[in-house]
Amino acid sequence: MSQINFPLVTGASATNPLSWIVEPANAFGVKITASPSYTAVAVAENVSVRTENTLLDIFQAGSFYKYSQQTGGQNFPFTIAVQPQDINFIKIGTNAPVPASIGTNAGLSASSYQFILPYQQSLGTASIVPAYMFLLGCRPARTSLSVSPQQKLAVTKDWIAREVQFSTATLGGLTTPTIPTLASITGPVIVDSDAGPSPLSINSLTYPTDGFTLEVDNGLISKPYNGSGKIDASYPGTYKITGNINVPLGAQANALKTLSLSSQSGVPAKYNFKTGVMVANMTGFVLGSTETSFPGNADSFLEDPFTFECSGLTMATA
Repeated sequence: MSQINFPLVTGASATNPLSWIVEPANAFGVKITASPSYTAVAVAENVSVRTENTLLDIFQAGSFYKYSQQTGGQNFPFTIAVQPQDINFIKIGTNAPVPASIGTNAGLSASSYQFILPYQQSLGTASIVPAYMFLLGCRPARTSLSVSPQQKLAVTKDWIAREVQFSTATLGGLTTPTIPTLASITGPVIVDSDAGPSPLSINSLTYPTDGFTLEVDNGLISKPYNGSGKIDASYPGTYKITGNINVPLGAQANALKTLSLSSQSGVPAKYNFKTGVMVANMTGFVLGSTETSFPGNADSFLEDPFTFECSGLTMATA
């Protein structure tokens, strides 16, 4: 007889999409229970939530072993892999925060968020019951966007939550919630061919590129204070925006090589992911490192790989 006497589940046990709601400005990490109306993350491919306990070593003189092991608190980083349809969820963490609009979606990363993921699981018996995961007091820490020829746009968003809760109570303890269904998400995700030819523009010159990556580090400040064991506040710090491009040798008469060899002061740049839907508008764009190679085995076209940094970024529809 198998030692597993209860039904196991897979990632397909999620009954609704991962969904989010903005927290009130004065209620960081407080679960919204009265008539919350959530917005689906479209399309969330993977969700990974980690519990990181702060381990404390307790020693005592006269022993080869520790006196005890305790925990001092918990941190909850989590990652959402997204195949986006638009900029609505992506711009939280890429665009500059708007402190004047904290507590609303317009505040972007100035606001804090909470997430819900309804799913099903066994409680050690033959029955499957509804269950709910809640992520409370969340702000983005890092957003990475990557697209390659003939592939989909892949976005990874790293977050820090104040608290994680699991519930098998009716509706997770919520009253009259509005939770999107899986069927409510329709339409295509953004793919490379949505961009059109030469989607990269640097200082008004357009370029073909073999892959484009963009990473936004929010410099997130998350701070615990004595007595709680969890973070009590978080807020974005100084943004750092970096990326990579690969441009065929000879594009725009080697204008990028010339730029990389000059004393740079920053130029405007743009990458069009999908016309009228998602465009990355960069300011203060400077090229970083590059490498010129002539391989003995001539099995590919020569390209100039560049790293870059920029001082500003706005994800918009144009």
